[in-house]
Amino acid sequence: MKMKIKLPIIISMTAVLIGATTGLSYSIVYGQNTVPQSNSTNFSIKGTITHEVNDFHMSGPAELIVQNGKVVDFRANMTAILPNAMKYHSHYMNTFHQDPGTEAQLNMNNSGKIKGTVNIGLNEKLDEWSNVPVTISVIDGKIMSIVLNDSASKYPAPPEGPVSTADVHFTSKNYHNPDPHGGSQPIIGIIRELIRTYTIVN
Repeated sequence: MKMKIKLPIIISMTAVLIGATTGLSYSIVYGQNTVPQSNSTNFSIKGTITHEVNDFHMSGPAELIVQNGKVVDFRANMTAILPNAMKYHSHYMNTFHQDPGTEAQLNMNNSGKIKGTVNIGLNEKLDEWSNVPVTISVIDGKIMSIVLNDSASKYPAPPEGPVSTADVHFTSKNYHNPDPHGGSQPIIGIIRELIRTYTIVN
């Protein structure tokens, strides 16, 4: 008799240092000898943002939690600094709202796309940019891509509001966007851990 059982599958990335060479080891751990048979609407991701824009290096932790196709938590905290250690500042992505009527899921290749809005903070202000349209993509369980698209948004004038839209702020001046729908330069994160639930058949 066939039984459908849901088991957590843990996919992890850990940093490896060998001599002077730094790389990433990627491993998948399955419970029993199981094979995924369907998409998953329950998963969590932890990773590290790494982004370069107009000489600024941005980095920091990112986390995404999805339950029953709904995003229950998304956050990405980044510190930004120039190579000469000047103009240090921080950004915080928080208060994510998923687009109504959509379902967040990963396919069997651990890829998926989620759309919604997010607030982005600057230093102590948690909503320097509010309700920014965002697309979060997970690619092969290894990469997280965050694209902002608030070119049509209206913000208060400085100093109460930002000096530019978020998609401009997070995009290098020499970046050529191949997407005709616009949007920022992708903010890339390296996925260190992915935990999802597969439906399997024994």
